[in-house]
Amino acid sequence: MPVSRGFVAHVAGVAGVLVIAWLLYSPGLSADFLLDDRPNLGGLTAVSDSSSAIQFAFSGDAGPTGRPVSLLSFALQADQWGGAARPFLEVNLFIHLLNALLAWGFFAQLARSLKFGRHDAMLIALAAVSLWALMPLLASSTLMVIQRMTTLAATWMLLGLNVYLVFRSRLDDAPRTALVGMSLAVGIATLLAVLSKENGALLPTLVLVVEATLLGRPQAVSTRTWRGWQVVVLGVPSAAIAVLLLSRVPYDAATIAKWDFSAGERLLTEARVLWDYAFNAALPRLTAFGPFHDDYAVSRRLFDPGTLLAVAGWLAAIGAALFLRRRYPLYAFGVLWFAAGHLVESTTVPLFLYFEHRNYVPMLGPAFALSAALFSVTGRLQLPARLLLPVLAVLNGVILFGVTSTWGTPAVAAPFWASIAPDSPGATGFFVQQQIQGGDPAGAIATLAEFAADHPEHAYLGLPALTLACSILPGEDHRDRARNLEPQLATMRYGDFVASQLDQLFAATRQKPCAGVDAATVRGLADAVYGNPRYRNVDAYASLHYQLLARIAFADGNSSEALARLEDARRYGGGAELDARIVSVLISERDFTGARDYVQQAEADLPRHPFRRVAASAMLEELRRYVDEAEAAAGDGP
Repeated sequence: MPVSRGFVAHVAGVAGVLVIAWLLYSPGLSADFLLDDRPNLGGLTAVSDSSSAIQFAFSGDAGPTGRPVSLLSFALQADQWGGAARPFLEVNLFIHLLNALLAWGFFAQLARSLKFGRHDAMLIALAAVSLWALMPLLASSTLMVIQRMTTLAATWMLLGLNVYLVFRSRLDDAPRTALVGMSLAVGIATLLAVLSKENGALLPTLVLVVEATLLGRPQAVSTRTWRGWQVVVLGVPSAAIAVLLLSRVPYDAATIAKWDFSAGERLLTEARVLWDYAFNAALPRLTAFGPFHDDYAVSRRLFDPGTLLAVAGWLAAIGAALFLRRRYPLYAFGVLWFAAGHLVESTTVPLFLYFEHRNYVPMLGPAFALSAALFSVTGRLQLPARLLLPVLAVLNGVILFGVTSTWGTPAVAAPFWASIAPDSPGATGFFVQQQIQGGDPAGAIATLAEFAADHPEHAYLGLPALTLACSILPGEDHRDRARNLEPQLATMRYGDFVASQLDQLFAATRQKPCAGVDAATVRGLADAVYGNPRYRNVDAYASLHYQLLARIAFADGNSSEALARLEDARRYGGGAELDARIVSVLISERDFTGARDYVQQAEADLPRHPFRRVAASAMLEELRRYVDEAEAAAGDGP
């Protein structure tokens, strides 16, 4: 069948959107690594072949699954690790453009299912993908290296949705084949999406939203069969997610101490957060976007006016969508898709309150609903309604260019983000990092001191300030600075990087003597932090605390004390890095038998998680070879 001229025009249109997206995102490709990028990807330094690549892919601990599919995609770029973020961001952008193409196909199929003509369906799809692909709210999904996990999960979800709709369109002709194809599309895509990032588990729920709002019951399948299929393939996975989310409440005391909110307070806060997302998508402003939102205020009471209005607003919006889903399907689809897309990351799982990248999949629904709704307008308002879509796309594009240009110039982004988020320790930390790289360590110390004075609850920023002070003024006595910091550390809020900040301080004092600050000082600061219940009750931090004490003891030549502290650390959580440290200490004492015994013991205590078990087993095999090589080099081998 010959390809119509109209279809060629539509393909050219979507190609144009992709090119525009590439051009608008290009300034951001010179962005820096941010937040969790380096902690999650540091293991790439050990990737040198296919075996180590698989080991890296299976070693992830960013989520329950370990996200091996995403980590494998990073492992394929291991030779580019250690330089700039650009090569990783270029792949991220390619994935975003691929997702835009898949979204276009998904939107076109949805529009056709709503009985729009072929021409209008293609225009709706083009308008919707223009709004979504150029939405400034989604920029961080591509410009933060580690958020490839988010966009790659979306790739599998969109692929699954497209294949699902293709098979569904054949229900009347071959119902059995169609149902099998639909089941496989949902099942396989969900599995691959979950192995990229856990919110991929929402695919069955999103398909359920599509079925409940935009699609009618197929006539070639009996009601009993259709309902049974929906329950098994879509309903059971959705119910399982609901049960898992409910199982997270109430939070235990350690979780509340760490995050500074209860499960109820988080839910109240997320009601406000979701409205902020919606507002920033509809009316984008350059000052609304950035990677740092760790200063978002917690809602403590339901009856605070802003919180009550937000909660009531969502209850009304979702209730109306459920009740009127057949009468106003586009409204219902947009609201329910957005709400369903946020179920994992914006409800009961204890995470940071606000991240723009969480909207990557949820914003697909509103983009399509708005485009289709405006194309449904008839009469005198038809032309203005349709012209509104390119106007919105252009507005998005203009703001997006400002966002990506800012991200791509870290020296400009750092002070800008710090100015629009003056209460954010993350924004201040990034600004300090840029000041140091720009050759202004004194300015960095002043920035940290000013922030710590205004925000004593974030006193941990005094640790990098002390490290900097020791680096640029090693001869000046810093005893009082350290002494004044101790009581603040004992009462401050939880910070994710405190353990690494103490490590850096200890390393700095070992590299160059610092007046008034030595290993005993670092230990005193570490003990002050560990005396803080927000830290002491978090097993992961307790393990890191004892590992630091072990390093201090080992540096003092006390190997037996180091081993004892490493064993303490292991009680709170093991891992390949901890195993390697214990074996290294044993080898330093020429206790090769003890090292082998430890490896054997660790093999009997492998993690139950199947992927992590594979990675841990491979690491222990490497440690066994390391022991043999060390013994041979020492002349004690057979």
